[in-house]
Amino acid sequence: MDVAKAIVMAASNDTNGKCLFVAGGKFIEIEEGIDSNVHEWLGQKVGDEWKRGISLLNSMEPLDMEVKVDAQGSSA
Repeated sequence: MDVAKAIVMAASNDTNGKCLFVAGGKFIEIEEGIDSNVHEWLGQKVGDEWKRGISLLNSMEPLDMEVKVDAQGSSA
């Protein structure tokens, strides 16, 4: 039931491509701020590769629609 409530709330707020942590009747979006902490999460070397990959994806031209990838890997 908690997950269903989180889905309804996310859909009503047009939350797209975000990761929600759901527990104990509550949920929180946990991806905001990952970009500023990617090196703490992944280490310097992997964090640098992550950011390089995101930059590469954003530099590519989409085939048939405008798509950009944010630091969390979600498309907008």
